Amino acid sequence: MYLIDSSAVGWPLRAFRWEETFGVVGNAVLTDDESSEFGFRGMLGLTQQVGVPALPIWPGLLLNTLFYGAIWFALFTALAALRTARRLRRGLCPLCRYDLRGLPQRACPECGWGRTPPAPQAAVPTLQPEGLRRQ
Repeated sequence: MYLIDSSAVGWPLRAFRWEETFGVVGNAVLTDDESSEFGFRGMLGLTQQVGVPALPIWPGLLLNTLFYGAIWFALFTALAALRTARRLRRGLCPLCRYDLRGLPQRACPECGWGRTPPAPQAAVPTLQPEGLRRQ
């Protein structure tokens, strides 16, 4: 007869688990060396078994990844917005830090930030006969 002890870790959702198998002989419980554990010496010199969470719980792992990815995305987006606002407040180009103070336009001559693109030219129909068109 075997007993299986299963534990899971992760936050905000459980993302990894490990299992420890025990063999039962009469009233004695024996640990199985084939589990995903390693031993180390504790403060009193006793060998302790520590479980290593190596088995993924896929839904929890994927949702935790999305959760932490959203936090990092928000952090970097906020830092970029603060940097842009600080550069504009100092009179600098938000992309290349070129000094825009004293320029007649609020457009950067160095990188082109703030320039309005030219209006697209409308196609003018030609009035030439079909045989006289240049190719």
